[in-house]
Amino acid sequence: MKVMTNQSIFGRPDFLGMSYFLRGLRAAESVAKLETRQGGSATGFLVGPGLLLTNHHVLPSVDVAPLYYADFEQMAPSGGRVRGERFTLDPKRCFITDVDLDYTLVAVSARSLDQGDVLRYGWLNLNRGARRSPGDPVSMIQHPLGAPKQITIRENKVLELRTQAELPASRLWYTCDVVAGSSGAPVFDDEWRVVAIHSGEFLRDKSGPPVELSFGTEEVVPRSRDEDVLANEGVSIDAILEDIGQRLQQNTHSLVSVLFKPEGVQEAQFGGHATYSRLACDGCSRSR
Repeated sequence: MKVMTNQSIFGRPDFLGMSYFLRGLRAAESVAKLETRQGGSATGFLVGPGLLLTNHHVLPSVDVAPLYYADFEQMAPSGGRVRGERFTLDPKRCFITDVDLDYTLVAVSARSLDQGDVLRYGWLNLNRGARRSPGDPVSMIQHPLGAPKQITIRENKVLELRTQAELPASRLWYTCDVVAGSSGAPVFDDEWRVVAIHSGEFLRDKSGPPVELSFGTEEVVPRSRDEDVLANEGVSIDAILEDIGQRLQQNTHSLVSVLFKPEGVQEAQFGGHATYSRLACDGCSRSR
């Protein structure tokens, strides 16, 4: 006779509290679609009051930033859209960029085109020490092909790349479905802490040494449909914070200094969201 123990675990335990989804909705509030008047699009996310982070290859210069809007269109729990607000970017107040780390930090106008307050979308706190290990699940909130907000969730895992070639310590590699428009998306761990900003793809170097992909276990790593793509690549938040911190030592900036906490202090993953909570509103109109 079979004994029912109800203790079957297959591989790594995969239990998550229901609050996981509520926190994911909160994280999504701070993610915006960056779009131009000509129809180009990418992704960015708020990291402080009126501060947005995206890729350098999206916003490479002060001159390009005014061509973009940050659109905070949201999705209602019913699946319908909650009309978003569009904010212009304000590079005169803040514009920090780095081509090697592929990030740009830019100010967002305090008021939308409809006079909405940017603070209602909160921000995602950036904390040091959030780098992940091979096999750890990550999720990404993005605007692929300029579509409404999408999520790739948990089955995307952090990769270890083994090769004789030198690999940058500032990068994080993972399996995750991305297309054009995903650039600049936040990469989250299971606590909805931002661990990286999505940058692009790690391509096969046919003339270089071979690269072995691993989750740190014997689990087989899925391959991309494009045989030249070995993994997707993000820039770690640790590396970005370190670079911004070094810049602030030379030139202080009160707007940017909010990103940094005293040594050893870690803040919760979300900031400012409690001021304007819309999670209980399923498609209702927002107050202005």
